[in-house]
Amino acid sequence: MKLTNSINALLWHAGIILLLLSSLAACRNPGQAPPGPQVARGIIHPTPENIPDDADLADVIRIAPNASKGETATHPLVLAPSNREVATIGVDEGGRYDMIGRVQDIAVDETGQIYLLDSRYNEVRVYSRDGAFVQAFGGPGQGPGEFQAPRALAIASEDLILVAEQFHSIKVFEKQKDTFVLRKTIGLDFAPNDLCIMNDLIYVHGLKEGNERATIHVFTLSGEHELSFGESYKSANPSVRYALSRGGLITCNARAQVIATMSQHVPILTGYTTEGVLKWQTRFADFNPLLIEEVVDDHGRPGVQQHVPKPGEHVAVQLTSSTEEEIIAQVVEIPDREKNKRPFFHTFAVSAHNGRGTYIGAAYPLIYTLSSDHFYTGSNLPFPQVKIYARTAPPTNLLAQ
Repeated sequence: MKLTNSINALLWHAGIILLLLSSLAACRNPGQAPPGPQVARGIIHPTPENIPDDADLADVIRIAPNASKGETATHPLVLAPSNREVATIGVDEGGRYDMIGRVQDIAVDETGQIYLLDSRYNEVRVYSRDGAFVQAFGGPGQGPGEFQAPRALAIASEDLILVAEQFHSIKVFEKQKDTFVLRKTIGLDFAPNDLCIMNDLIYVHGLKEGNERATIHVFTLSGEHELSFGESYKSANPSVRYALSRGGLITCNARAQVIATMSQHVPILTGYTTEGVLKWQTRFADFNPLLIEEVVDDHGRPGVQQHVPKPGEHVAVQLTSSTEEEIIAQVVEIPDREKNKRPFFHTFAVSAHNGRGTYIGAAYPLIYTLSSDHFYTGSNLPFPQVKIYARTAPPTNLLAQ
């Protein structure tokens, strides 16, 4: 996923989280006029009905007591102490393709070639496995092969690259010799939040307007809809349901044949089978969500209002699958601006097989993707960069044991 265009700058400046949650601050039913004065109704979200009982969960994972000090647990599947940086992409000052506009998403193919979705330049940049620039495709606009508000990137095969756009589409590019050509545009009747690919099927997270409750929609690579499953945020208020279901995260774990998903605002990670059957749910016990309150305007129309973010509150920002049967989940903690603290990411490792997991630290950067021998991180502070680290740990799934 795919939120660093909002997270990095906003957590560091006065408007922090308000842009990240712009869809919440003034969310209303589609087609409504701008609301008048708002009156709080006293219903604060997320509500208890959206948090399953611990007895029904696969695991409850706590944040370590000293996490705020940046202490990191040793986790052999992801970031061993002997991991080393092997390449860096992006500089503070330089040429057009030396600098990155904004890190939105990162994917890596089987050959180690790196694909960076740059949401400021509205393009996909291609780099060699050691970080050397190869080419770029896309660009801003509404024409074929151009992007408007690209959200997420995925690789279907060595020759197919998919880009999800906020404006209800997925664009499929095919590699032909030394260039990438638009093969197909898949139209959607919802705004995609995130996507992943497994078994030549596209799993897209998004909520349709109206009474639709499913949040995961499955398509073939040719764009045919196969099925929908998952459950949106529970609320009788459509504005609340839509607002708290937007921005959802998704990842596919091919080894376990599991699709994992999580809301930004609810501390529950959920695993589904490829047929959409609920497999497990896990709770992050110390997740302190941003508070969202139901409101009505002077015409009686419902909406939601974001409370002022407070230091120590959390937003889920990233789900990534390892090459093993493991899901890496990351949650950003709102920093204390008065103490000039930067945000940090609480990182969890959860078995895609059974939902059991562990907390592995708060000193890790935002992890976009992992291969068997490297992991790839991205940041937009103090300037956009991608860093590649070697994984020295053996690919053994300890959590599934």
